[in-house]
Amino acid sequence: MRNKGFTLVELLGVIIIIALLSLVIFPNIISSFFEASNKLDDSTKILVIEAAKDYYHNNRDNISKLDYCVTISELQNEGLLSYDIKDSEGKLLLSDALVKISKNGSKYEYGVKCDISNNDIINAAKDYYNDKNIIINDGESKCISIATLQNAYYLSKNISNNGALYDSNINLKLTNNGELLVEYNVSC
Repeated sequence: MRNKGFTLVELLGVIIIIALLSLVIFPNIISSFFEASNKLDDSTKILVIEAAKDYYHNNRDNISKLDYCVTISELQNEGLLSYDIKDSEGKLLLSDALVKISKNGSKYEYGVKCDISNNDIINAAKDYYNDKNIIINDGESKCISIATLQNAYYLSKNISNNGALYDSNINLKLTNNGELLVEYNVSC
C-alpha cells in the first residue's frame, strides 16, 4: 500500500523547476524596475532643463555673456517648477542643485558645479562697465563687488572655483592705466 504524498525526487524536481524559472524571470523584473527608475530620473532631468530654458528666455536680456547657473530654488521661485519635485527614490530635489546654461543658451547641463575662473569674473566686471557705459578715466579706479555682478546677472549666484563657492562680498578694482586692469579680492 502506497502512502499518498510526493516522493523526494518529485519534490526536488519541482524545486529545480522553480529555481530555473526564477533565474529567468527575476532578472527581467529587476531590470524593468531599474529601467523605470532611470526613465523617471531622465524625465525629471528633462523637466528641470525645460524650466531652465524658460528661465533663460525670460531673462536673456539680463543674463551676461558668460555661462550662467540657476538653482532649483530659483526656478521654483520664478514659478517654473513646483516645490515638490522628487527623484526616483522619492526624495525631493535639492534646492541648491544647479542647471548650467551655456553662453548662448544652446546647452543645458543639470546637476553640475558652476565652476568659473577668476578671469571669467574679471571679464564679467569689464562687460558690466562696458555695457553700462561707465568710463574709467586714466589713472582712475572703480570698485565693484561680485554681489553687484550677480544681482545684475553678469555672474550667477552660485559660482564656484574647483567646487568652493565664491564669497559674494569679494571686490574687484578696475584701474585705467592706459589699459583696463582688474585686481581681484581687494579692499575698496
